[in-house]
Amino acid sequence: MAAGDLSHRRNYWAYLVLFALSNALVSYAAISLEAKITLILLGIVVPFYVAIRTQALSSSNEKPGYEVNLLESIPTWVLAISLMAAVGLRFYKLKTLFCWPTLDEGWNGILALELSKHWTWRFFYTFGQAPPLPVWTAALLLKLG
Repeated sequence: MAAGDLSHRRNYWAYLVLFALSNALVSYAAISLEAKITLILLGIVVPFYVAIRTQALSSSNEKPGYEVNLLESIPTWVLAISLMAAVGLRFYKLKTLFCWPTLDEGWNGILALELSKHWTWRFFYTFGQAPPLPVWTAALLLKLG
């Protein structure tokens, strides 16, 4: 196969999926450092190099990769179903959204105001045992400001 044939067979979605999958595995998977380095090399660096090389070898009348619209090849019905699924998932079980073990974010500000007046070394706040870092940092900012 000639180098010109490779440039027409590029699949931008394959690169996007490979980069996203490699990045997710490196970021969130509980794997060893050697495996992460291998994933970075084989899943990000080498494909990126191949993409750059095939872009450089492509013909001059072809659009550059950054000007290619990836959404042109997706059918409208797929976009419509994806949009409906996103909206549906957003509003699915909406009434359970506010059943959270801690109080709302306003309590962090109220507790920080009280803490900026008189410091206490309580480690947990509210009945949900909220961690102290947001309250302590807000109190420190209130003291400094």
